[in-house]
Amino acid sequence: MKAFFEAFIPPPTRIDARQRAITMGGAFVGILLTAVVCGLIEGHFDLKWWLMAPLGASAAQVFAVPGSPMSQPWPIVGGHLLSALAGLACVHLIGVNSLSAGLAVGLAVMLMLSLRALHPSGGGTALFIVISHTSDWHFILFPVIANAVLLVVLAIAWHRLTGQGYPQRQTINGPHQLALHRFNPSDLEAALLTYNQALDISREDVEKLIELTEMQAYQRLAGEITCGAIMSRKLRTIMPRTRLGEAEVIMLRHDIKALPVLDDDRRPIGLLRLDDTSTSDRTLTADKIMRQSFARVKATDPATECLHILARGDRRHVLVVDADSRLEGLISKSDLMRALFHAG
Repeated sequence: MKAFFEAFIPPPTRIDARQRAITMGGAFVGILLTAVVCGLIEGHFDLKWWLMAPLGASAAQVFAVPGSPMSQPWPIVGGHLLSALAGLACVHLIGVNSLSAGLAVGLAVMLMLSLRALHPSGGGTALFIVISHTSDWHFILFPVIANAVLLVVLAIAWHRLTGQGYPQRQTINGPHQLALHRFNPSDLEAALLTYNQALDISREDVEKLIELTEMQAYQRLAGEITCGAIMSRKLRTIMPRTRLGEAEVIMLRHDIKALPVLDDDRRPIGLLRLDDTSTSDRTLTADKIMRQSFARVKATDPATECLHILARGDRRHVLVVDADSRLEGLISKSDLMRALFHAG
């Protein structure tokens, strides 16, 4: 019984006072300026005729949860537009009664879902049209579309002003670069479709949450492991004047993907990768195309240092150097993943 009632208790919120103030200010400014601009367009300030009540719900959503798929520009504008069409159609075909009210909301939800424009307060627009006895088709243009477009424009300006990203693209970034990352964008897309729910969170946010969770797990598994404990010590290296054809033969013969380029004091000055040699003239020397920007760590550094280097971007190798910057070893993604696998 206790567990049943605990389900009704809301979880604690992590929204700080500053974010609450930003949200409140956005809702205030959004509704105020929408009302003022629409009033100037209409030529009078009778709120009843040019400001929709459901717009208040839209303001709460777009300023409080701007990352939600339902808070993006198309769901707001399209949701209200489609809902207004549904409400007006029911008023003209059925009249103003309980059947019309229920059918208007149901039809609005169906249209919004069909056109990927689900916006909760759209149902309120459909109901508002029925209970206000609205039958003028011009109501769709003004105030419905005018209200929705103005609110979206103001939301974009407010979020940019307060340093928050809006609108947010509802797409998925490329897959996490660590080899143990167990899903790719198509997997996540399929999972969301299988779940068959209108989640109030963007797919980008879902992916980011999973990545952060896995990164936290990797850091836990790494524990006290040092870079020196997982680095490869038996290395093949080349000099700056080594020709690419020769470097490629070395990598293919020893099944390695990269060669550190060292100076006369065994200090790394570059990194030559196998994919670099395959697109270049084999007679060139390594110093002509080697990567002069490369990651380096100390043997005593925790292995978690490599996590952040290899997790994103095009980094595939980390060089391990001593106190005099001389090469001691190399850590590849496979070295890191092998260590984490055995640590788990």
